[in-house]
Amino acid sequence: MLSRRKTKLLLRSAIVIYFITWLLLSVWRNDNDTAVYVVDKAFTVGPEFQDERSVIHHRPRHGGKVDYLANRDRLSLEIDIHNNSKSNISQANSTLSKDRPLYSDSIINPHPFHFTLFNYEACTNAKHKWAMPLHLLILVKSRPEDIYDRQQIRETWGGAQNISNKLTLTMFLLGQTPNATVIEEVSRESLRFKDIIQENFIDAYTNLTYKTMMGLRWVATFCPFASFVASVDSDIILNLHNLLQRIADKPRHRFAEGSLKTNWTPYRDAEGQYKKWYTPVELYPEPTYPPFFPGGCYVMSADVAATIYRESVHVRFLPWDDVFVGLVMQRAGITPRDGKGYQVYIPLSRRTLIRLALQKGIAVIAKHNSKAVDKRMILIYQKAMQQYVPRRRASRHPRKAMTLSAVNLVALVCLVVCVMAYLAVYFIFWIASDEEICPDPVEITAVL
Repeated sequence: MLSRRKTKLLLRSAIVIYFITWLLLSVWRNDNDTAVYVVDKAFTVGPEFQDERSVIHHRPRHGGKVDYLANRDRLSLEIDIHNNSKSNISQANSTLSKDRPLYSDSIINPHPFHFTLFNYEACTNAKHKWAMPLHLLILVKSRPEDIYDRQQIRETWGGAQNISNKLTLTMFLLGQTPNATVIEEVSRESLRFKDIIQENFIDAYTNLTYKTMMGLRWVATFCPFASFVASVDSDIILNLHNLLQRIADKPRHRFAEGSLKTNWTPYRDAEGQYKKWYTPVELYPEPTYPPFFPGGCYVMSADVAATIYRESVHVRFLPWDDVFVGLVMQRAGITPRDGKGYQVYIPLSRRTLIRLALQKGIAVIAKHNSKAVDKRMILIYQKAMQQYVPRRRASRHPRKAMTLSAVNLVALVCLVVCVMAYLAVYFIFWIASDEEICPDPVEITAVL
């Protein structure tokens, strides 16, 4: 047999050979399919809204264009980049208010994107591999550069898992990026794990609504047979056991549950502390938002997911995906339910509390990992999940119990035999010593 040192040496050699082969294939592929990436400016786009603060405006005065030509696995994409000035804000917003109602029976918010990575057989393959129906599909909103977030999820609650005879599957939702290195890494991830869904919109905070609708579109198209669908952020740690227990007795039609927020008001201050969520009256004229779930974690039946995607084209675009989903549910007549434990925040310095919160709750907000996978967080997750591992009992292992009883019986028999042998030998020697000490009766009579 090979020693441990030789085994490690062979393994490292195999890894080096694999990477050299991959590098040669990549060079050959790049010679055949040249990738060109031209970026004029930094950008985040809504449907036609843009400025440097991510404040939503309409019909910018100046424009630019990014030409994006990817390899044969992707289609060409052209995205207009807009640079707005404050001088046209009021005029743009008034035009928006006149032209786009909040709801409409006609299509006012189309979804004009196409899949570039979609792994359409993921649900079917998981169902066939585990020979059981898909109970819960989890859609994780992730940025292309969040490589370590996705890896940490795969090492904990991600992938396809059989939990108490309930099949769960995790898929990641991504937009596009101009970073060529990240594009190649995402392509390798998709090829290896088959768990990435991507469309040809730019991945940005103001495009989270597009990302959410992309996931629901994928569900309605390629995974309509799932019983439930969950929407989760990539900085969330899920307790699938508690989530499955929560939805065990829930209806599979027109059901939606999360940490429900009601009577929230739009943020109207463009220069305030929370200007990231600035919402002008022209963008959303109502004084309060409809009931909605924060985007961290919520769950719904599969028919609700399909309904939200179908009705989304009749609702005015909002960059805040959670509020937009609430608007669509309001139009579709779906009543959201409030549930505890869907979004628990614990300071990362209190890691013990994170474990306790994860044991009791459903979703705990952690943090994004930009440099490496957080091994300590994985260890915390594993310790929290130990409560679901069945403990070993003697009654559950009759063969082992019988083996132990047989050993005890043999030991007892050996002990008895040894004691009896000792007593027999002792008795024999005692009789022999008595015969030597006591004289013969005939000799005693003769003497007398």
